[in-house]
Amino acid sequence: MLDIRDGAAGFLPLWMNLLWLSEHPCDFAILEERLMRSFGEFMREMVPRLLEAWDEKLAAERDRNEWELIQRKPRTVVSTLGEITYRRRYYRNRKTGERRFLLDEVAGFEPRRRLSGKLRDQAVALALDVSYRRAAEILQTWVPDISAMAIWQEVQRLGGRSASERSWSGRRCSNKETLREGDAKPRHSSWKRMACMSEGAGRKRASHTSN
Repeated sequence: MLDIRDGAAGFLPLWMNLLWLSEHPCDFAILEERLMRSFGEFMREMVPRLLEAWDEKLAAERDRNEWELIQRKPRTVVSTLGEITYRRRYYRNRKTGERRFLLDEVAGFEPRRRLSGKLRDQAVALALDVSYRRAAEILQTWVPDISAMAIWQEVQRLGGRSASERSWSGRRCSNKETLREGDAKPRHSSWKRMACMSEGAGRKRASHTSN
């Protein structure tokens, strides 16, 4: 459970920045930059605590006769809020030996993927129109931790999926083409397909959340 004292302590720097700005009229661009930075710092401090509060709840509600706690492991995810590092519990099924991170599953964090789903969708959508380097530069305005290589890897994952056709929301996306590893951006013939895939993945996550 979150402690209100933690929230108050995290909010204090943001409030102090607001007080400073109230006494120092400036260009609106400076106002935006300072507030975005302060708000980002506040969220990057609070989100790990929120995730770990979820982890505590999942630990308390799990079937202890079935899932044995092995250890807690850290993980870092790059999100639209910036880089988030948190710790979560790792479990083993006493009967089957299966191992799981319950928190990662609930939060929708896929194994061995550094970008969050929302940031991944934004990065791939940008890469359809500009180079990977330019896409990274644009996103770095509010997500300093993202790189051109990370975007390239996500595009490669989309391009390397099964060649069977996929259908989302009435659209069909053929995945028969692959991407060239050295391309500065996805080849034009693959753009529409990947845009459809990215849009469909986002809708799928949104539908799952609403349910």
